[in-house]
Formats: sequence, C-alpha cells, structure tokens
Amino acid sequence: MNRLNALATNLLNILLLLLGTCAIASSTPTDRGFQAQLGAITAENLDELKNNWNINVIRVPIGDDLRMDGLEGADYDVMMENLYTTLDARLPLLAERGIKLVFCLYSPPGGFYTREAPSHYAMFSRADLQAHFIRTWQAIATRYGSNPAVAAFDLANEPALRNSLLGSGVKDWSGLVVDTVAAIRAIAPTKPIIIRTIYGDPTKLNRLPILDDANIQYSYNSYLYHNYQHSGVYTPALSASRPSDGAILKKTRTILAPFFFKVYKAAQGKKVVNKLYPPKIVVGEAAVSACAREPGSFLNGLLTALETDESARGAALRDRTLNRWKKARRRNRRLPKPVFGANDFKLDVQHIGYAVHAYAEFYAWDPRYSCNAEGKFYLSPTETEQTIVLKGFFSRNAR
Repeated sequence: MNRLNALATNLLNILLLLLGTCAIASSTPTDRGFQAQLGAITAENLDELKNNWNINVIRVPIGDDLRMDGLEGADYDVMMENLYTTLDARLPLLAERGIKLVFCLYSPPGGFYTREAPSHYAMFSRADLQAHFIRTWQAIATRYGSNPAVAAFDLANEPALRNSLLGSGVKDWSGLVVDTVAAIRAIAPTKPIIIRTIYGDPTKLNRLPILDDANIQYSYNSYLYHNYQHSGVYTPALSASRPSDGAILKKTRTILAPFFFKVYKAAQGKKVVNKLYPPKIVVGEAAVSACAREPGSFLNGLLTALETDESARGAALRDRTLNRWKKARRRNRRLPKPVFGANDFKLDVQHIGYAVHAYAEFYAWDPRYSCNAEGKFYLSPTETEQTIVLKGFFSRNAR
C-alpha cells in the first residue's frame, strides 16, 4: 500500500509539473516522437502512436546488428537491399498517418572492427569501406531523396571511432561527413541531413564541422547522466538519485553552449551565412530506464530542458553589453570592445526536435514498462509515469 501511495504521489507531482511546464516553457521543437525498429512499423503500432500518443516523427535505425560486423562488398549491398524492400512496404503506412520517418543508417559497411569500449567502426580503418559508405548514401538518396515520407537522412547512429585504430589515409568522422554530404547533395539538394557526434556524445558536439547548408541538422544522444539513465541495465536498478530539473537544464546548456558559440562566430566571420545561426539541433535518443528512480520526473525535466528556448533573452543581454560599451566609448575611444565567450550563449541553446528511445524495442527503454521493488522490468497494466509525461509533451504536436 505504501508503494501504491508513493506512486500516486509521484504521478500527481508529474501532472503538476506538466501543467507548470506548459505555462512557462517555449515549445521550440516541431518534431516529437519515438525511435522504433523497422519491424515495429506496423499498421497497429502506427495507429497507436498516432491516435494515443500523437507523435509526428519516428526515427528508424536501418541495419542488422547481428550480421553487420565484417559484412562488406556485394554481401553488404544485398543486406541493405533487403532492408530497403521492407522499408518500401512500410512507408505508405507512415504516409497515410502523416508520420515522418528519419532514415538512420545503423549498419555501415564492415560494421564494427571491435565492439570493446571504446568501439570502432571498420570504415575508420579502411578507405575502401569509407568509399562504400558514401556509395551507400548515394543509393539511399537516389531511392528516397524525393520521398516526402522520409523527412531526413541521419548519416550514422553513433559513429564509433577509436583514434588509435584510425587507418593511414583514412578520414576521421568530420572529413567523411563533408564528403558524404557533398555526395548526397548532388542527388538530393534540399533533403535534411542529420550529423551526429562520435558515439552520440553531446560533449563532442563542438568537434563537428559547420557546413554552409540550411538543411543540415546537428545531433547527439541525450545520455547526460549515464549511470542514472542506465539503471537496471548497466548499473544497479533504483540505485542512483534523480538529477534535479535545474541540474538537467544547466548541464544541457553548459555542454551545448560552446557549439552555439562556434556557429555564431562562423556566421559573424562570414564563413557561413547568418541564417544558419542558431544551428538546428535534434536529439536522436532521449532516454531513461524504467528502473531508474522517478523516471517520469526525470523525463519531464529532460524534455522541459529540450523545449526551453531563452535565446531572445540571451541576445538581449549581449546587446545590452554592447550598448553600454558604445556609450562608455564616447568618453574613452580606446575602450576595447566586449569579447563574448561560450558562457554568453547558454541561453541560446535550443532544439528543433527529439526522439524518445524507444517504443517496442528493449523493455528497459520502452515507456510502457515499469520496475518493481526487486528491480525487475514488467509491462505495466496501466499507464506508467513515463507514459503520462510523454503524452503531455507529444500533445504539443499539431494535430
């Protein structure tokens, strides 16, 4: 009974948090949905996701995790062709329901050279596999570049690159991105392309190249609190305390601000056109394990952070600093102009979309699952706290 009372209290608190969030947060994202496997794209699941969850985007990893390692050449192409054929049959189901699909390449040619952490893709050790990667994206762009049901091309799920295994004459991820985007653009000039950080790590966002292309989106996977978010998966269930909402927002802004500053400087230096600031940021995986403590409250705090946009206030603060300098300069012509840094761009951090990891995949991430006192996952007979929170945020999608 005490556990039921505690759950009821938590759910009430979540509902109250959601009501408050709706009042104060700026809903800058336009795409909100799930990551789901290709096999989960059925008419039944899509009806559920559209009618009861109100998602408008689904991120689909295209690949075969069991077969990909060491697979190359014609054998790799056959595997991908089989996946394309399956996708072709599912796209009409998405189009009928107005749900957009993000095509995420999960299996690059050659797969993993090693999966031992830090993992490493074979294509970062062999130049021929990088050429095959580019050819693969040319084939994808030719097949789906004009298909309106495919909203974006996501170049790689979590690019795996161990520097010590980088082959001679082989390009790193930034170099391969530039070449791959150029190849896609020759076929699909305006299709949005998503570039994710190495391993999906948000702290590596600043290493991505800034491309002068209005349809480029930059991405990371939002595992800001790895041990907590993986409770019951890689760390003991129910063991770590939930980070506060304030801590989540602060950490998100602190990690992403240097990238916003980098793009701002590129725009100001005319290296890219000014309309590319602010950069378009999407989260590939926003996740929490059902066996984390207060998973619904964490999701509420995380998604609130992703929905919050205070860029107007950030710009106003910088303008105020410049105006004070201009006035003071009338009295002292040698007064140096203020120099802004990454910290001055924390309020600029904003996102255009996110996908929640995951629906009908591994039960730890499925928001329909709960966790009992023994740290065991189970499919809940009623709506979980994660479900309540997610439906609240997904309700912001246009109907």
